[in-house]
Amino acid sequence: MVGLPSPSPYLYEYVALSVGAVAVASALASALASRNAVPPGFRRFQCVYLCVYLLATFGDWLQGPYFYDVYAEYGFTRPQIQALFVVGFGASGIGGTVVGSLADTFGRKRFAVVYFLLYAAGCLLLHVRVIEVLFLGRVLSGIATSLLFSVFESWVVCRHAQRGFPPELLGDTFKWAGLFNGLSAIAAGATAQVQFRFFRSFSVKIFQQLAYDSLCQCLY
Repeated sequence: MVGLPSPSPYLYEYVALSVGAVAVASALASALASRNAVPPGFRRFQCVYLCVYLLATFGDWLQGPYFYDVYAEYGFTRPQIQALFVVGFGASGIGGTVVGSLADTFGRKRFAVVYFLLYAAGCLLLHVRVIEVLFLGRVLSGIATSLLFSVFESWVVCRHAQRGFPPELLGDTFKWAGLFNGLSAIAAGATAQVQFRFFRSFSVKIFQQLAYDSLCQCLY
């Protein structure tokens, strides 16, 4: 019996991008239909938030696939690599309990900038083939992850209320954020393959994160 041919390795990416394109077209049509129903300045405010937030999540998606490969290339054993991941997730979980209150106290914009700096530092430390230094890098990246999924959203909620926009429009902003975050994950997977092959992803990511930091300063 002749077996079925194996699907192209890019088939799933094509399908995901096609579904994403349909979703974007539908969302754009909905936005255009309701463009007159939003107060002046809201779309610009929304675009500023989405630009910075999506660059932040894109950077996070970009580095994720290659942690294990880099650690394995350094010659660490599987239990050591598992410990590195556990420390990173643990730092994210513990950091999540305190970063929100600190951001409320010292400023959400400042902590959005701290996110980019922590991720850049984590990428820099990944070049050191000393496991203690790599543990420190994982702690920094874990704390940065906590900031990514708390500070940006709290910033937009606070500014949304300060500018007097209707509360129901927050759902529209988060709808776009969720939609484009999924698309950025697909794009980051393809970009990471090319970037890691030619530049060793994490060398470039240091400069990417610092560039995102500068953009965050300008827009927020």
